[in-house]
Amino acid sequence: MKKYLGSSMTAFAAVLSPIIVVLPFLFGIGALISEVSVPTVLIFLGCVFCSCIWVVYLRQIGGQLYAWGRFQDNGVWVTSLFSKPYELKYDRCVSCGIGYYTHGLPNSTAGSKVYFVFLSYDAFDEKYRSSINFWKPTRRQIKIKFNEELYQYLLSVFPTRQARMLSRDYKRYFQPAA
Repeated sequence: MKKYLGSSMTAFAAVLSPIIVVLPFLFGIGALISEVSVPTVLIFLGCVFCSCIWVVYLRQIGGQLYAWGRFQDNGVWVTSLFSKPYELKYDRCVSCGIGYYTHGLPNSTAGSKVYFVFLSYDAFDEKYRSSINFWKPTRRQIKIKFNEELYQYLLSVFPTRQARMLSRDYKRYFQPAA
């Protein structure tokens, strides 16, 4: 199974980000074309600086915006635009489960909940359970937008301990208490 690791919001950001890099540069060129003077050169330099900052930022967050996972029987191969492919072995994961964040108004519970499955070689810090959007993917941990097909697949390939952790979180968030 091959899957994009982000959500629809991260896909939108992945499409929009290159535009945000290019537009200031084009604006700066437009300023220079109109007239070459000290103010237009300063505008151009400011625009180039803005584009450079965005490129640096994209390299930092590219592991989530441009990442794909190839889920196999014993692990997941992660391929990203800005790094070499690497594998996370299911049996080495100390933590796996489901986390979420509320996509809506800041500092509010208004909005829709977006759920992710996380896999980590390290212990999961519970402060990220309800704000999984702040939990950053690395070579030791990933998060994948939750869907039922992924959940069923992971249950079928996970070792018993990891399957129990994931199943416990699924019951917690998706099955009403009896």
